[in-house]
Amino acid sequence: MNTAIKFNDIHCQKNRRSMIKVMEKTTSTA
Repeated sequence: MNTAIKFNDIHCQKNRRSMIKVMEKTTSTA
């Protein structure tokens, strides 16, 4: 259970980083 929560947290962090990268790209092009 604890390992699953840690894995989910890491996955959320990766998604957050990718979302930030996409936001930076859109703002730079806009």
